[in-house]
Amino acid sequence: MSRVRCRVQSFALTALACLAWSNAAMAQSQLAFAGPVTINPASGLDQQGGNIGYTFTVKNSGSASAADTKLSVTFRPNNIPIFDSTKKCVFTRSTTSLVASCSLGSIPAGTPTNPKTATVVLVVHPTNVDPRDVSAEVTEGGVSRATQTGTSTITAVGISDVSVAADVSPNPAWRGSPLTYIVKVANCCDDDAQEVVATLVLPANTTFVTASKGCTHVGDLVTCKIGHLTTAGPNSTRTVKVEVKPMVCGYAYATVGARLKTPDPTMSNNAVGVQVFVNNTSTYTACP
Repeated sequence: MSRVRCRVQSFALTALACLAWSNAAMAQSQLAFAGPVTINPASGLDQQGGNIGYTFTVKNSGSASAADTKLSVTFRPNNIPIFDSTKKCVFTRSTTSLVASCSLGSIPAGTPTNPKTATVVLVVHPTNVDPRDVSAEVTEGGVSRATQTGTSTITAVGISDVSVAADVSPNPAWRGSPLTYIVKVANCCDDDAQEVVATLVLPANTTFVTASKGCTHVGDLVTCKIGHLTTAGPNSTRTVKVEVKPMVCGYAYATVGARLKTPDPTMSNNAVGVQVFVNNTSTYTACP
């Protein structure tokens, strides 16, 4: 009798296990976008400081949670990333696109009438006026579940583009004699540049002497407040001078840079290096 009871119990447990496995196999997630991407502004002049916000809502109406859910959003390359509501998006730029890869984690199970959702808000700053095409894809465990596209048309974009140039005098220089760095900062585009600051990293083995008004000196760094640069006219450029005394013979290397509060799409012209040879005396002799 005991053997029969054991067999019956074993059969019942197996049946329950099979039923649980069957129910688990039938439970599936069902991911989709809850609606079209919301774009603000969708057209017209640039607003909100020149930024455009994109809102994506992903829903799960399936009976199982959606694990390892990710959202990938592809913008045109001429956008500057500004904001990510999840703080878990990674922006990657190439010559053809700007891609935001966002990890949404697990979205709980829902129902067709009461889906569970995850919302992502991305904000970018456009740097030209062509259509703002964007495409999005949601994946679960690396498998594509849903895609969508959207577009906005911006007819005017204000953008500043600050560049920096530097020279040195005299060139060549002499040990222990004054050497002046001339730094010119300019704004070349159609929007004013706000809160511009120029920096000069002095060469090693130099003694700071003086600098233009608005400049401060700490250690080997000189910081000059340039302020507001307009789009044209005399207020679109500013020149500052920094005087030092090189104390060692040989090549002296300095780095000049500029930063600003407003967006600047071309960072390659925001810094420059300056090289000058420092002689030992007014009569040429080789450096020791």
